[in-house]
Amino acid sequence: SSVFTPIGSSLSKDANLSVYALMLQSLYGLVQIVGPTSILLLASLSYLEIPYKTWLKYIWRFVLILFIIIFITLMVVSLI
Repeated sequence: SSVFTPIGSSLSKDANLSVYALMLQSLYGLVQIVGPTSILLLASLSYLEIPYKTWLKYIWRFVLILFIIIFITLMVVSLI
């Protein structure tokens, strides 16, 4: 709950809560793609015998592009 305190304090009566929901869900999904605690990721990498560092070196550009798309989408949605 301490993570959401700054967000909660910045909310006002006319705040767009859907933008906050979209932000939290998008970034959570992005972390789940890359996070080494994802069971599906670890199982797949071990089955294919790919080290996590090698996979991370390959996927970082894709994650960066996703982050930029999320950022642009949030900017557009917050301006609407």
